[in-house]
Amino acid sequence: MVTDDRIRKAITYIRNHISDDLCIDKVAETLCVSKNYFIRIFKKETGTTPANFIIQRKIEKAQLLLVTNDLPVKQTSYLVGFEDFSYFNRVFKKITGMTPNEYRRKAKSQSATDGKYNPMKRTRIWNREYKKPFLLETAFLSRGSPKRFELLWTVLQTAT
Repeated sequence: MVTDDRIRKAITYIRNHISDDLCIDKVAETLCVSKNYFIRIFKKETGTTPANFIIQRKIEKAQLLLVTNDLPVKQTSYLVGFEDFSYFNRVFKKITGMTPNEYRRKAKSQSATDGKYNPMKRTRIWNREYKKPFLLETAFLSRGSPKRFELLWTVLQTAT
C-alpha cells in the first residue's frame, strides 16, 4: 500500500494519462520534484520503477481492450500509447507470456466455453513480471461473446 501522497498523486496522474505519451519528467514535474528524486521515492514506495509501472498499466489496459472489443491489435497498441507496434508485441509477450492475438483468442475461447449469459466475468491473468495473478473484470454478452457491453477499466491487483 502506498503511503506517500506524492506517489498516490503520481499514480493517479499516470492512470488518467495512460494513453498519452507519458514521460517520467512530466510526472515528476507535476509533483514539483526532480526526476531522480521521483524515481527514488517511487521505487521505495511501490517496489518498481515508474517506467515499469507505466508499461505495466498500459499492458493491463491493452488486455482489457483486447477482451472487450474487436479492434485490430495494432490500433489497440496505439490507443494505449505505444507508438511502435513491434515494441508493443514484445512487451506484451514478456509480461503476459503470449502475444496479443494469442491472448485475445484465449479470452474468446474461455468465454465461449461458458455458453450461458454471464453479465460479469472475472478473468484471472498471470503476470509474469510481478509473479502474481490479477483479476480482470470484463462484461460479456450472451454466449460469452467479447463484444463490449460496458467497458470496465478496473484491474484488481491480487496477491492470491
